[in-house]
Amino acid sequence: MAKVVVALGSNIEPRIEYLKKAIQEIRKIGKVISVSSLYETKPVGFEAEVDVLNAALIVDTELFPLALLERLKSIEANMGRVVVPGEGYTSRTIDLDIIFYDRQVLVSEQLIIPHPSFSEREFVLFPVVEIAGEWVDPLSQLTIREILADKKEMREPRIFAKS
Repeated sequence: MAKVVVALGSNIEPRIEYLKKAIQEIRKIGKVISVSSLYETKPVGFEAEVDVLNAALIVDTELFPLALLERLKSIEANMGRVVVPGEGYTSRTIDLDIIFYDRQVLVSEQLIIPHPSFSEREFVLFPVVEIAGEWVDPLSQLTIREILADKKEMREPRIFAKS
């Protein structure tokens, strides 16, 4: 079994229901160990009328990284997410990203682990610190809590709902 950190986001109503449904679907591919609170943030990289609800979870799974990515993308598609190549960031019913997969480093055309921009996104760092602050980033060898502490400019997003 592998321990995996997955980031979740939604900014199309009903946001909370989409997040709950995604967590239910992830439970079908592994044991969900922990789920963070919901954080509300402004969209990054696109404009939208509705802010994004973000969370993170830890799941134990037997799926290898690319198989897990395929299942997560299938969950997104089944929940109505439409990705148009070259369109960039847009509003979404659900967004599921693999942030960490155990302590593995993986670089392929389909997937990069750790997620290449996790340390620059407060909507990822704060939820991950809440549930896995002592998780060690295999590239920097720093804990997620230490990475966040170095980001003096980052402000904690508004907690929308406690876990």
